[in-house]
Amino acid sequence: MSKTWVGSIVVALCVFTATARAELVEINGIELSVPAGWGKATKGKATMLAPKAFKGRGIEVFAIPKMPEATVEGVQKLLGSEKITVKKVAPLERNGWKGVAVVGQVATPKGNVDMDLLVVPVKDGAVMIISFIMADQDPVLRQANATVLLSARLAGPRMSVTFTPPKSGTGGIPKDFADAMNVLVPKLDAMLFLPGPLPVNIMSCGKINAFYSPATHSITMCHELWDDFIKLFTSVGLDEAKATRVARGVYVFTFFHEFGHALVFELGLPITGKGEDAADELATLMLSGVGAKGHEAALEAAFWFESMVAKGYKNPFWDEHSFNDQRSVAITCLLYGADKARYEPLMKKKGIPPTRLAKCTRDYGQRYQAWNKLLAPYHRKVATAAASK
Repeated sequence: MSKTWVGSIVVALCVFTATARAELVEINGIELSVPAGWGKATKGKATMLAPKAFKGRGIEVFAIPKMPEATVEGVQKLLGSEKITVKKVAPLERNGWKGVAVVGQVATPKGNVDMDLLVVPVKDGAVMIISFIMADQDPVLRQANATVLLSARLAGPRMSVTFTPPKSGTGGIPKDFADAMNVLVPKLDAMLFLPGPLPVNIMSCGKINAFYSPATHSITMCHELWDDFIKLFTSVGLDEAKATRVARGVYVFTFFHEFGHALVFELGLPITGKGEDAADELATLMLSGVGAKGHEAALEAAFWFESMVAKGYKNPFWDEHSFNDQRSVAITCLLYGADKARYEPLMKKKGIPPTRLAKCTRDYGQRYQAWNKLLAPYHRKVATAAASK
């Protein structure tokens, strides 16, 4: 898995997030997700966020020297303005930070205006985010302001890779493959707005597995799974070099499968079918968009399932996974939908009837559109505070 291929996989993710409906704005070490069509301007020490056509005060962001006491008196002293009256103060913990939430009013020539305020600690002090929620009577704007405040989080990466060498007696993932994962994962992180940390751990697990854990919000890729791939592929007739090449592709597919599980849980995506099928589907769709190498990885995953069938491995009828031969056909069906000319000979060789092939073409378009719609709101299109309006 070369760095060139890493870049092409990132392009595939762009395909799914090209119609993003929000933009991630980083200001003074804080990230805020603002709706599409909002503008940003700097006025003195404040950064102003509001719809471009809006003439009033939407949201203002300030850097301040330190956190205030979580009391009415402490916040009132921090604000140091007779025009602002603090009504209520409460400590708040969210998205990896502990801050202060404030409800108050600001006096204007047209009367008092209700406001919500967050104070978030950052490395060199704190950031104050003020939402003038009643500055305009438009309820859509008030709802948008509330959503922006809810999105506040400390800037910085959410995904990281930790590589622990395999225990004695196991081969494990090659170091160069782990290094390539260490390039891929931060690039994925830079493109999606994840609500919290999502570490990727490459390690010995004591079992053959790869999994996403909702409890620890992490992805684990086990050395034992790599060894099992090599054992399986050599047992069906591949030499060591080819087995290793195929294992690399299958391992990439497996990572994207687990990444799919993580996205569903971390982002709260609605999945109405089998979760394992959805994860296979997302991995295949992503890889089908990156050219020959991505197609190769997806095909090698289909070969993995076919190899297990050939060796007599059959999961029980009650398992959450579909049967191995069904998973293989589902992958190649989506690939056929992505490129009919390339895969028509393969599908004929497999004996897939024309009626099913027609459904593959329809399925690909529908599934692609559905995942695009689900992931679009989480596209991290980052704009810094220094950027122009």
